Parts: sequence; structure tokens; C-alpha cells
Amino acid sequence: MTRSPKSARLLATIALVFAAAACDASSGDDGTGGSTGGAGDANFNVAEPAANASVSVPFMVKVNSSEALGTTETGNHHIHVWFDGNEAEYKIGYGDSVQITEQLSPGAHKMTVSLRHANHSDAGPRVEVPITVGSGDGTAPQPTVSEDDDGYVY
Repeated sequence: MTRSPKSARLLATIALVFAAAACDASSGDDGTGGSTGGAGDANFNVAEPAANASVSVPFMVKVNSSEALGTTETGNHHIHVWFDGNEAEYKIGYGDSVQITEQLSPGAHKMTVSLRHANHSDAGPRVEVPITVGSGDGTAPQPTVSEDDDGYVY
């Protein structure tokens, strides 16, 4: 059966529309502020603290990730956590949780949690969580300082 050039163009157009829709559906962007998507369809979210939670230092950040998490030597992903847009001052979590011991002033803060490749480059998913730090007694345990094989301090 032969098709007219018009119907062939129509079929080609329909095929392109479906292909574009399939690309959009697999992009991982679900409109949740960066909690999914990025490289390789990685799924990632912050389980604790919840958005708008009140916390006292020290507190735990817990994540759920479809990617295996581990130290740089394993080749697995890990997380970086920073506050108020200060990406240069991050804390590294090599598992599904990391304890935050940094002094944060009482009040509202924006916590950013980012999924990272073993070489510390951005793996794509990033979540911003608004939190409120309570006044407490103003003291926090002193963090232990460690260095991984790549010279990164955590």
C-alpha cells in the first residue's frame, strides 16, 4: 500500500510528537524543586528534616537515593549539604544520613542537599529545604575533621 506524501508527513509529525513526549517523561523533572532528575534518572529526596521543620544543632539529615552511596574510593555517589546558598562550605555524607554540627544562628535557613558523583561533581538532583534553627543553648559538639584520599575535608 502506498501513502500520499501528505499522509507520510502527518505520520512523521505524529511520530515526532510522541518522541518528544517520551523524552519529557524520562527527563526526571517532576516539578518538586530538584528532588529527581539529572544524570541517569537518579531519584533523590530528603527524608529528614522535613520542609519548615524546627531543628536544634546537632541534627541529622537523612536522604533516600536510588543511587548507591559511599566513599569516593567505592566510586559511589555521596551527598553535599550546605546552608543559605554557601555552596563552598559543604558537609559530606557518604551514607544515607549525615550529622550537622555546624553552628547555625537561630532562625530561618535554607538547607541545600545535592547528590554528587564520587569525584564530587554535581550528579544533578538537588533539594532545597527551608528549616528553622531553634535557639537552644548555643553550643554544638565539635566536629571531627577527616580527610578522604582525594584530600577533601569532611
